[in-house]
Amino acid sequence: MTTSVDHEGFNTFDCLTWAAIVYETPVKDTDGDGLLDAWETATAAAPVKDPYGQDLPYLGDMLAKKDHKDVFIEIGYMKTDVPTSYGGGAAKDPHSHLPTPAAIKLMGDAFKNAPVANPDGTNGIRLHVDVGNLEEYQTGEASQYIVPAALARGGEALDESITTAGCARVRASTACGRASSRSIRHGGLEVRLPLHQRRGDWHDGRVPCPAPAGQPGGRRPL
Repeated sequence: MTTSVDHEGFNTFDCLTWAAIVYETPVKDTDGDGLLDAWETATAAAPVKDPYGQDLPYLGDMLAKKDHKDVFIEIGYMKTDVPTSYGGGAAKDPHSHLPTPAAIKLMGDAFKNAPVANPDGTNGIRLHVDVGNLEEYQTGEASQYIVPAALARGGEALDESITTAGCARVRASTACGRASSRSIRHGGLEVRLPLHQRRGDWHDGRVPCPAPAGQPGGRRPL
């Protein structure tokens, strides 16, 4: 597509200035779920590519339909496999925040039974949840709502204990000498968390890390 701006139709030759040139093209979304028909019919055998030449997710292979509303959820979650203390209190038992198969089934059933009409003549919304290749989800009671393992990209777990074990990289932003937030980096992921401070220290204690070269060891300064 080529576009240009000239003086045709103007009485003067003053300099023309514009803020933006906006193009619009109609797109087809038969079921009105916000996912284009082209995306919902994309498969490994007939992919749709992004502007960089990379395949978009194969929603057609994940059983999406262009005439029935679909919603996709990719889950990443936090967990800890060891007793972990938060804010200096008593340690909490190991736990995971990944929704159980039973919880996903309840959610999937609710979407399925929703009084929402579709072009295919049926009601409901089809739920697709990506939790990675976890076996109990792929074959259990929620399997009808789970993205097949071969197509899954989700299921990443962030270990909550990284703030109290190992060397968590912590940066504190300060205002009037008091920390208001912190940023934790782990495995290429950065998470910003609110930080409540009492005078002289953090509630959960400062995180011991190897000192940078030329600096004394011990706790990292704010």
